[in-house]
Amino acid sequence: MVRRYRGNDLAASTLNGAVDSSTTSWVLDDAASFPTEGDFYMKSGDEIVLGTHVSTNTVTVVRAQCGTTAAGHADGAAVTSIITAEDIQGRINENGLTNCMSYGKITDQNHTIYDAGDFTLINGASSATANSDDGIVELWCRNHSGDDLTGTGIVYGTTQNREHIFHVSAGAPDLFVSGGKYTSYGIWTRAQTGGAMKGVALYPGLKIAAQERSTYLSGPSDIAEMGAIGRRDVYIRCTINWNVVASTDHLEFFISWDGVTWTSIHKWTFAFGGYLIGLFARNAGLAGKSFQILSMYEGDIA
Repeated sequence: MVRRYRGNDLAASTLNGAVDSSTTSWVLDDAASFPTEGDFYMKSGDEIVLGTHVSTNTVTVVRAQCGTTAAGHADGAAVTSIITAEDIQGRINENGLTNCMSYGKITDQNHTIYDAGDFTLINGASSATANSDDGIVELWCRNHSGDDLTGTGIVYGTTQNREHIFHVSAGAPDLFVSGGKYTSYGIWTRAQTGGAMKGVALYPGLKIAAQERSTYLSGPSDIAEMGAIGRRDVYIRCTINWNVVASTDHLEFFISWDGVTWTSIHKWTFAFGGYLIGLFARNAGLAGKSFQILSMYEGDIA
């Protein structure tokens, strides 16, 4: 679940005391009109801040939002609640309307757009690009000699409590079968040591499968399957909780064709850590064929 965004009509007040460019507790003359739960944006002067908590007339803020610069504000300066593009996107994500994500935008929970330098190429992936105007991440695979995978991923630490929503696609219509082998690609987590993998693989035009691999070079073990006849692209949602509360650590994958209605394909419950998450492909010897992350959203879960 992403952060909740809230706003009140005509929420406005004035500063009760000057603040400098680093002050994160703003005392207002009257904060009664501001939201008492959720996040909301405020503007004072040329700076936009994110309000995260209200206690009587004190508002806790995150400075310099939406491309603005932190600055000092005088006693009595006007403070007004506003709606921003980030606010609207947050409300969309909050309500599960992921088909309204900006097409081709690869972002973190703060809507910072990733580029190719934020991704790590794994196991011989020849290139990954993310520098088009749309920000699409495209993975070019090497010629595989066996049942192994190449990929591009984002490396995380050992404590995660996040969700990731991907819209992924095969880059060419001939990526179905070659030499009796099925081409596949998907979103996987992978241990940074040992290479163990768990995730969802799409076999274009055939099926989707939740799979495990003991290493990224080993053959897959199907845990659950669902049909995907004629499908080359899919939304994949991954929720991750590890090393947060060991007894409830889990990894769960959901599938959607429209980014709105989700079906859980499999949930793993176990203690694990030190993982990365990314797009991995097995191209059955078809060197140079591409797979794309069309869009991605990353956010916090409860």
